[in-house]
Amino acid sequence: MMKKTWLICTFVIGFLVPISVLAQSGAKPAPVAVYKSDELTLDIPGLDAEPLFRASEVTVPDDYHVTGLVVKKEARAYLEAGMSQPDSHVAYDRFGSAPIAVTFCDRTGCTRVFAGSERQIHSIRVGGWKDQNMQLFVADRLHPHDSLTIKLQELEFRTITWGEWKRLYPHTKIYLGDQVKRFTDQQLRDEKVKKRPW
Repeated sequence: MMKKTWLICTFVIGFLVPISVLAQSGAKPAPVAVYKSDELTLDIPGLDAEPLFRASEVTVPDDYHVTGLVVKKEARAYLEAGMSQPDSHVAYDRFGSAPIAVTFCDRTGCTRVFAGSERQIHSIRVGGWKDQNMQLFVADRLHPHDSLTIKLQELEFRTITWGEWKRLYPHTKIYLGDQVKRFTDQQLRDEKVKKRPW
């Protein structure tokens, strides 16, 4: 009984505390969370994968893991540590005019990268946790993260250390997710914001 209680408490801390902090920050409306036994129902849209940084602009340790992706000869990395909270598990990006979504679950270590239309990609949202698996909304239907029923094109990627990835692709760019303040300096972040087209 004690073991089961400890697991449930860990689950609540891992999911509900970050959500409450997000709500207090004013960054965006707090998602609705429904907690029942070992299940958690959420509905959290992904984040735009921006800004992107060159390898020389960040201080990410070489042993940190990234999701490495090459599309149209352009290399990008997505920092797993920056996608480990419920509101950062899904990152929307685009290569030229091609939208993609990178999805990562820190609990299972599962990563998937989807491609599709703008509407399809932005329909991908964090749906919660059930049966020891992160859940994803795709076009308003709930799927386990590792489900084969998600009818979207998938892209090949590599889970690799940052040091090895930037050695293979020295011109890569990296998305830091919610770790951007940790691995960049304030002046650089300000410059990136000023260069945004909107």
